[in-house]
Amino acid sequence: MSLLRPLFVVFLLHLPLCASTTLELVAGGGRGDGSPATDVSILPRAVLAGDDGTLLIADELFNRIRRVDTDGRLVSIVGNGGYGLGAEGLPALATPLGIVQDLARAPSGRLFFVDLLSHSIRYIDDDGSARTFATAEAPLFASVPGRFSPHSLAIDAAARLHVADRGTNVVWQIDADGKGRRAAGNGHRGFAGDSGPSALAQLADPRAVDVGHGAIWIADTANRRVRVVSPSGRIWTVAGDGSEDPLQELLAPSVATGIKPIDLVSRAADGIYILDELGNQVLRLEGVDFDLADPAQHATLSCVARFDAETGPIAISVDAQGYLLVADHKGRRVLRVDPSLDGSILPQSVIAGNGTPRASGDGGDARNASLFRPSDAVSSQLGSIYLADRGNRLLRRIEQSGTISTPEIPASLQDPMAVVLDSQGRLVVLDGKSRRLWRRDLTGRWDVLLDSTGAFGLVDPTALAVDREGYVLVADAGRRIVARVSDGAL
Repeated sequence: MSLLRPLFVVFLLHLPLCASTTLELVAGGGRGDGSPATDVSILPRAVLAGDDGTLLIADELFNRIRRVDTDGRLVSIVGNGGYGLGAEGLPALATPLGIVQDLARAPSGRLFFVDLLSHSIRYIDDDGSARTFATAEAPLFASVPGRFSPHSLAIDAAARLHVADRGTNVVWQIDADGKGRRAAGNGHRGFAGDSGPSALAQLADPRAVDVGHGAIWIADTANRRVRVVSPSGRIWTVAGDGSEDPLQELLAPSVATGIKPIDLVSRAADGIYILDELGNQVLRLEGVDFDLADPAQHATLSCVARFDAETGPIAISVDAQGYLLVADHKGRRVLRVDPSLDGSILPQSVIAGNGTPRASGDGGDARNASLFRPSDAVSSQLGSIYLADRGNRLLRRIEQSGTISTPEIPASLQDPMAVVLDSQGRLVVLDGKSRRLWRRDLTGRWDVLLDSTGAFGLVDPTALAVDREGYVLVADAGRRIVARVSDGAL
């Protein structure tokens, strides 16, 4: 063993150093920062209105937290676009994220957010660094079955954080110093406990929580009810009857109609706004009275806004002027709703998002274009570059001048994952969905080079290359082979 060590050391000393390696941006990176918010592609998962007139958006498309300033322009404030938890204490714009699910502001101004993939709650410290407040490994969450999976946040005037936890079916209340307790739910999925102590009740998939009127409001989603923890610490159902019959009238008793609440907002003056997935609408809950034996005895539900099939709202907030802000995930927009309007009127006031995927920038500098999961690139002898813009299901071309464009591709080429140029300069594209190889000749005509059917078709193709003789090679992870394509066969 001792004879091997000097050889190993010598080998390490002769490894090439990478300190001088640099990366130069060729294409992508166009997030739209500094542009009008309505001109930018987004995929909002959550919205949070600020008292100063700004708006925060959890943007899944670029994996960042973004802010719409009072001048209507969009800027990124958290996230570098990468996925992961990242090192503790990184600057906000340098930290990776694991898809931001919800946002909340503490009275001090500190921004908290749910990091979905890492099952954690994180925050931006006063010095601008990203830090972790709670993870699934905390002893507090081990007191009940299931894994801590935070989904929604709310912070009260005492700076206590309330967490709707889908993994344990609990709403947690956590002090600023990290000490916590069950505000609602005993950790066992179900529906039980109304009129009793909230910590002994059963919840099922609580997806949202808010605080207001001295109470804790919970979207008990799988139970199809809104429940509230009163100031006395008892829990009650105040909206929903557990059925699947959505509200059809403009006004109805709150516990006599079907709802599926996925978000809610408590407003001292306007009651409670509920985002109802069952009816694809926003409802207003009014008349809850904690002085009554049944707080929902005189409560009513009314429709504030009803959306069409092209709109997919998943989160709501309320701004300083009392307007509802709606994260339209399906429509890739943030909408503003006037809650004073008749609920039959569809709101169409867009304040962020252009309603399109991130494929943009055609005709301009490729470095300012938006790409989505680019998976491969190849350069031609003439200096142009072809990109497989896989997330957008597109093929992109960059000219020597740096201008980007989107060439037409066959309608059935739905997942361009790899590209290569054969010995004759013809473009070959691997379609990951159909497992076909497509080829475009020098005139722009497309044909199928390899149809992945029959006993010798591709199983799980992953990459393309060209050998010294000009043949296309395809790596097939499913068959554990690298095969040469010749005359439409392997």
